[in-house]
Amino acid sequence: MFIIEGYNMITEFVEKIAQFNNFENVENQYSNNFKYNIITRNNLIQYMKIMLKMKPATILIGEAPGYNGCRWSGVPFTAEKNILIEYRKGQLFGITNGFKIRDIAKPQSEASATIVWEHLRKIDSYPLMWNAFPFHPHKKNNTESNRKPSNEELHTGKLILSEILKMYNINNIIALGNTAQETLAKIGITCNKIRHPANGGKNEFISGLNTELGILPSNAST
Repeated sequence: MFIIEGYNMITEFVEKIAQFNNFENVENQYSNNFKYNIITRNNLIQYMKIMLKMKPATILIGEAPGYNGCRWSGVPFTAEKNILIEYRKGQLFGITNGFKIRDIAKPQSEASATIVWEHLRKIDSYPLMWNAFPFHPHKKNNTESNRKPSNEELHTGKLILSEILKMYNINNIIALGNTAQETLAKIGITCNKIRHPANGGKNEFISGLNTELGILPSNAST
């Protein structure tokens, strides 16, 4: 009964966040105004349902979706190329599991997403992943860009994040990078941080995540 009720909550949650269209220079990738919203909504719902069954104890939070990753996949820290790969012994992602992308022959990749998912697969440990602001903020007249979310946007993000934390009953929060930690601090969330994998941060990201997840060195060689 709990899982069924949880699934209903997830569908309602995604439908609710799809209604946010009141920000300038922001793409809500789940909104009806976004061309590929059927794909992004589907993927987020499927991901959240799978994670609900997994009962993660930790949530990894970034700043906001980038234009090459979650913007197209609908899943935080995830690019289309990751969607095509089956993780957790074939239970997470994969077209056969109901996930979708725009063009199977031309999946979009994203460097940080590749590093994150390669390591999660190696250690077979999967924290829930989210962003302080769950929509794609971009520079004026350029959706192929990223920018920091405004304080007003972060306020909305906080309300949404609070629902996520309640839904999954997670208390262990980890910020992905300095910017994410600073962003979370603005909305009153104090947490540990690990290095963002971008710009040469792969090894520090791996080491930091292993420490936070309690992964022993013998199980986490790089």
